[in-house]
Amino acid sequence: MTSLTLYTNPMSRGQIARWMLEETGVPYDTVILDYGTTMKAPDYLAINPMGKVPAIRHGDTIVTECAAVCAYLADAFPAANLAPPTDARGTYYRWLFFAAGPLESAITNKAMGFVVPEGRERSAGYGTLETCCRLWNRRFPYPNGCAAISSPPPTSMSAPRSIGASPSAPSPPHPPSPPMPNAYARARPINGKRRSTTP
Repeated sequence: MTSLTLYTNPMSRGQIARWMLEETGVPYDTVILDYGTTMKAPDYLAINPMGKVPAIRHGDTIVTECAAVCAYLADAFPAANLAPPTDARGTYYRWLFFAAGPLESAITNKAMGFVVPEGRERSAGYGTLETCCRLWNRRFPYPNGCAAISSPPPTSMSAPRSIGASPSAPSPPHPPSPPMPNAYARARPINGKRRSTTP
């Protein structure tokens, strides 16, 4: 079997990649890296010159960036049934990369205290945080939605959590969630989430 290694840090977006690896059901090794030291060391910079996690090595293939790792693993392990058939992937790709691109950028900017100046929304890849969250909530109304609009930084991690941030991140209380849409009710249990967050 081809070797598979996850490079990560427990307090990082690497939890997203770990969850996806658990969903594949295939064995993998984990290399824990520290911020500022081993993550910036020459050995790891040869894997990801950005000096960030996560990254995976699958045989001779290296993949970085969470959405790319998720898409790659879904394709590399089709028996896990983690992606729709190739002729039905429009919606899958749309929301996978919307979460990793516009939504995460908007949430990160809010957390850093940056607001796109009025009239300059076209220059930002996401427009406004409010627009991103409105679209996300319309498509994914369960469980907490995108709470970043009304929650001041840095206390709210609800919106990042909804797209896979570290499960140990603090989160304020939320109102009761709406009933699950039919698509969620039909989905199989996601056991990898439980395994990926167990110490």
